[in-house]
Amino acid sequence: MKMISRKRLKDYRIDEQINDKGHVRSAAVYIGADYTLSPPVLASGKRFLFRLSVLAGLLFVGALIPATRTARLMYIILPFTFSALPIFQMAGAAGSLLFAKDIMVRDRAEKISNRLPSCSLFTAILSGSAFSGLCITAAVSADGLITGDFIFGALSLALSLTATIIFIKCRHLKARRVEHDPPLLL
Repeated sequence: MKMISRKRLKDYRIDEQINDKGHVRSAAVYIGADYTLSPPVLASGKRFLFRLSVLAGLLFVGALIPATRTARLMYIILPFTFSALPIFQMAGAAGSLLFAKDIMVRDRAEKISNRLPSCSLFTAILSGSAFSGLCITAAVSADGLITGDFIFGALSLALSLTATIIFIKCRHLKARRVEHDPPLLL
């Protein structure tokens, strides 16, 4: 049985059926209004957002691979690692958007329209602050930077820019209820 949040309980009805073995099976049936995203996202835009979100995940993982001196500092690595959750939620929302129909249930429409802009904004801020911390450390450090520090800095900046592009594309995305025309009476 599908888990239904208490907030959306009125959008579902529970149907009970008896299967071949005589067991009673309950199923949640959606009876709520239909929703769509406004402004509508074209198929090419869906693919573009999905590719950017996958790229953001790859940039995140790639930035953690090289050995660095500056990434050991708390004010650089903590904001960067805290961006992991928004990155992967952003990728999940972009994947849901990629496979979503034009008309969808309320839960899916609201998750997509809420998660894409907010997660991309948090990712841009957190990875941008990690890059800023790296720049400050490079300016005042007496030890200097090693190659891994430059790679980490470039990838964290690229991650911040990628998340900013996703935010710019999705900042006006809203879930909108579809109004069906009433039948004409003749």
